[in-house]
Amino acid sequence: RQKLQNKDGVFQNRIFNFAITHDLLQEAVGLAEDGNIHFNFDLDFSGSEFQKIDVGSDILDIDDVPKVIFSRTVNFSYATFSDITNFNKATFSGEANFSYAKFLNANRAYFFQAAFSRKANFHEAKFSRAVYFDSATFSGEVDFTYATFSEEANFHEAKFLEKAYFSYAKFLEFSDIANFIGARFSEEASFIGATFSRAVYFDSARFSEEANFMGARFSEIADFGYVVFSQKVDFTNTIFLNAVQFRRATFSPDHHTYFCNLNLKQKDNPDKRNEKETYPAPRLQFRDTIFPQLVLFSNYNLYQTTFESCTIAGIKFRSCEFVKTGVGVFKRNAFENRTRQKSF
Repeated sequence: RQKLQNKDGVFQNRIFNFAITHDLLQEAVGLAEDGNIHFNFDLDFSGSEFQKIDVGSDILDIDDVPKVIFSRTVNFSYATFSDITNFNKATFSGEANFSYAKFLNANRAYFFQAAFSRKANFHEAKFSRAVYFDSATFSGEVDFTYATFSEEANFHEAKFLEKAYFSYAKFLEFSDIANFIGARFSEEASFIGATFSRAVYFDSARFSEEANFMGARFSEIADFGYVVFSQKVDFTNTIFLNAVQFRRATFSPDHHTYFCNLNLKQKDNPDKRNEKETYPAPRLQFRDTIFPQLVLFSNYNLYQTTFESCTIAGIKFRSCEFVKTGVGVFKRNAFENRTRQKSF
């Protein structure tokens, strides 16, 4: 029977060709009085290779297994995970470092309801299969800059209580979706330069501080329905290659909203036999959307952009173009300021 034993917690550059399970961890450190497995010392697995890690709890609490609590720093930087990686409901009380880690093709990575009390570092991590951070809580800063998601990326109802960085992250074209439905961002959220090659859903997400999508690229549907932006939001130099909708979204009551240098390109036709054909142009749709402050569109072609039943405190078009038919559609909108209201 394999054992996980090292008194100083250093396991750098090891090859674990056996499964790491609850039984193995319990054998290594025992059970605490609360019935859970506590690591009260730093753990360093940097550069190690894992066949399988299955130390998560059952998400339905059917199986009565102890929870794993990493009370100090745990380092998985540059580690390779070859098979299933299950940290469901694990607690990372110290810093959790998964920077440059590789989650390979054999199976998925699970962090469902995991709790990160300090910084969670996934800088340039590579997820070759689907990854699940559903209902995870990030109480410290979280870093997914330059991370690569090759399949489905799930952050459904995840809570980001400190700054969240997804700058230059790549959600690749053979992935399914990027799911941020119901996510909560309590501090700054950065998606600067991020690439979404498949559909992305931010439905009902809440951004309590600045949300920055400057230079992001959306190749498929981008859904911001029912999103609340409480502070500044910036879509400067953002590229949308398909439909994007802000149905019932609410923008900041204290800050202007910027849609500057937007690029709503037509998507190239993959059928090279007729290179002149293109997919229908994308539609930027604002329906039942609330703009309590000025919204600025600058250096932008408003082809197939619609505003329907919106409440708009002020709107400004600077160096914009209205080309082709059926563009810039305004239906049943209310334009408000301190002295008058206009609807059309």
